Amino acid sequence: MAATARHIMVIEPSDALRARYVATLAEAGYWVRGSATPAQCDAAIAEAPADIVVLDLTRPVLRAVPNGRAPAADALPIDPVALLDRHAALQRLAFGGLVIDALARTLHHGAQPIMLTRGEFTLLWLLASARGAVLTRDRLCNAVARTPADSDPRTADALVRRIRRKIEPVAGGGIVLTVPGLGYRLGAEVRAA
Repeated sequence: MAATARHIMVIEPSDALRARYVATLAEAGYWVRGSATPAQCDAAIAEAPADIVVLDLTRPVLRAVPNGRAPAADALPIDPVALLDRHAALQRLAFGGLVIDALARTLHHGAQPIMLTRGEFTLLWLLASARGAVLTRDRLCNAVARTPADSDPRTADALVRRIRRKIEPVAGGGIVLTVPGLGYRLGAEVRAA
């Protein structure tokens, strides 16, 4: 998944409700597509992957969708505005006195911005999104590499060193932890901001 979730797929059997969701989300600036069935969704995602898939698991036609098929499948709220609010909250995470915003691609300590490169931001966002789970060096390197040839395991180490240099003076140590032989994880509790 990209650091910013801009493409949303809505699976909703009701044409009227699906159209309402698609229109509301499109007005908010998202690229939105709708489908009536999981099979239609699969075909559409094969052409252009979605960052988020929204579906109503209480619908009998959708109960067959396996858990974890979509990277960020979530329950369909009643109100499209509530969906936008929930999505926005998922894109801002707070940890160790820092707030990282995936949509704005910013990192702040209070009102103070901390400038990150594209690779630093992507790596830190992945660690924050993992909420303390260990991410391997390979996974992190593949996420920040512009091409498969650019993927070098030492890239993660270099990016982590640079991130630590930038955040430790304001947030203290222990934010990005090394897990020997595996990779890295966030050492601070992560919550929606």
